[in-house]
Amino acid sequence: MNEKVRLNTRFDGKISDHIRKILTDKNYLATQKNVDIEETSNNYNFIGNNRKPYYAMNWLSKKAISSQNQKKGDSAGYFFYETSEGFKFKSIDGLLAQEK
Repeated sequence: MNEKVRLNTRFDGKISDHIRKILTDKNYLATQKNVDIEETSNNYNFIGNNRKPYYAMNWLSKKAISSQNQKKGDSAGYFFYETSEGFKFKSIDGLLAQEK
């Protein structure tokens, strides 16, 4: 689906909302898998410019700041990945702060 679909609209709001929309909206990837997205605190508006969905989500992960355990200017960003359980969008600081 990544090769067939292009982002060509404007996205306004939080980055976590953009990721959720790209993954679940019927106009984009429309995945049936579970989606586990950690909430972001920063807003980021952009125009899709015919980018591929996975490229755009990876690009957005570098700009995201967690609302739980990061602050602006002191953020490591996010990881976007897929497991057998579904898609994950998690902050790097949150993953490193977990117990082993």
